[in-house]
Amino acid sequence: MFDDIKNKFDSFKPDYVLVEGGFNDRYYKNELDAKLQGESGYVAYLAKESNIAVGTMEPPTEEQIKKLLITYDEDDILVMYLLRQIYQIQRESQNVDINFFDYITSFTKRYISKGFSYSYEDVDNDFITKLLEPYINIKIDNDNWKQIDVHRVVYMNNGIINSIYTDVLNYRDEYAVYIISEKLKSYNRIFYIMGTDHMKAQQGELRKIFDDME
Repeated sequence: MFDDIKNKFDSFKPDYVLVEGGFNDRYYKNELDAKLQGESGYVAYLAKESNIAVGTMEPPTEEQIKKLLITYDEDDILVMYLLRQIYQIQRESQNVDINFFDYITSFTKRYISKGFSYSYEDVDNDFITKLLEPYINIKIDNDNWKQIDVHRVVYMNNGIINSIYTDVLNYRDEYAVYIISEKLKSYNRIFYIMGTDHMKAQQGELRKIFDDME
């Protein structure tokens, strides 16, 4: 897969790159380090190695949370972000060792500073366990976190967490299309790495942008 990405990247010769997940701001020690962080990390690495400007398709987290708080309870919102990230690190843990509580408490502290009312000092292992338990029906810990089916709760169930995830997904797609339309005013060849769901949601609007340019 990474070979395919590199071949496409090199043949396309982009003058600007967009990635999802904030991987544009990360530091990569080497090519392997970038690959271990996934497709977006690898594309960001390729861009930086070629001195190509790289940005993000992501709307500011503060704006996401602000919009969500109009409709949803902040516990539900924070849990969505945590479970979405847990699913991500469940996949990453196949390649790298992850201490669950060290990782997720640090992640939570970063997120609550972006618009939540929780106290930074209250975020510890017990806070995480109590917050998540009603949604996953188990006390999560450093031993069982890889086996919990968070994918079902976030992406498959027709519950509150999936509803919040869907609203965030739609907002991210709208924002991505806007960013691309803006960047096309300054760049000619934008290389954009995205997941299949994003591609399906955005392709209609993106085709309209390019049709209007012809």
